[in-house]
Amino acid sequence: MNDDARVAGQYEEIGGAYERFKSLPVSRCVEQPSILGLFGDLHGRSVLDLACGTGFYARHARALGASRVLGVDVSEAMLGYARNVEARQAAGIEYLAADAAALPASLGAFDVVTAVFLLNYAADQEQMTAFFRSARRHLAADGVFLAYVMNPDFAFERPWPAKYGLEIAVERRLPDGVQASATADFDPPMTLRGFVPARRVYEAAAAAAGFGALQWVPVRAEGGTDGEFPAGFWDDLLSNPPWTMLRARPAAPDGEALQQGPHGRGRRASASVPSVPAGPSPG
Repeated sequence: MNDDARVAGQYEEIGGAYERFKSLPVSRCVEQPSILGLFGDLHGRSVLDLACGTGFYARHARALGASRVLGVDVSEAMLGYARNVEARQAAGIEYLAADAAALPASLGAFDVVTAVFLLNYAADQEQMTAFFRSARRHLAADGVFLAYVMNPDFAFERPWPAKYGLEIAVERRLPDGVQASATADFDPPMTLRGFVPARRVYEAAAAAAGFGALQWVPVRAEGGTDGEFPAGFWDDLLSNPPWTMLRARPAAPDGEALQQGPHGRGRRASASVPSVPAGPSPG
């Protein structure tokens, strides 16, 4: 199996075991509060969750008030876990097995399209553009695309503290980025792999798909339960965060971005929407 196929097929092997990653401090205290903060208030909005996996964030979207949630994933093993949870704890979430880059047109448009780690399975510019085009195709004209990705600016050469329970490493260098792995300190260890493209790859894909300027949104850290971690525990991570987030809105006909108004209506934004730095120094 070549490296690209190994990245694409890894979830068929781990299935529901992927949920164990959500118990790691870096997920509980960084990934989850960052993503849920990015989601914001979803009351009355329809959500398409691309690469939904076990349905973890699809369930959160529903809990945040989304009127409809459709989770899409290419892995039947991951969807099997999600559907089992839905059968036990019905939340009205729909799931579909499909390639996120080639969704049926019949799905229609959604107010919010989310993609947690999806974009890190794009091995090249063509695949990245296909993911962005799919998101745009199924996004309402005044909707928003939200993504959590491995940070293009993460400094792999800097020491990464073992205290976070996750080892991050470069597996191979690519013309426009790297292929990286993240290994959780479980027994036995569990490794996930993905691609970390340069910022220009994301920005070119967004423009080609019909989005306005990308906004890079930094992750944040919340300390966990009272007394779980000492003061400054997350400082090393926040000074070199492995993850960052993206927000993109459809471009208006003149090339400007549309911003979401307070009542769900699109309003025109300045063409020079500033990019938010991906971290103090990297969802």
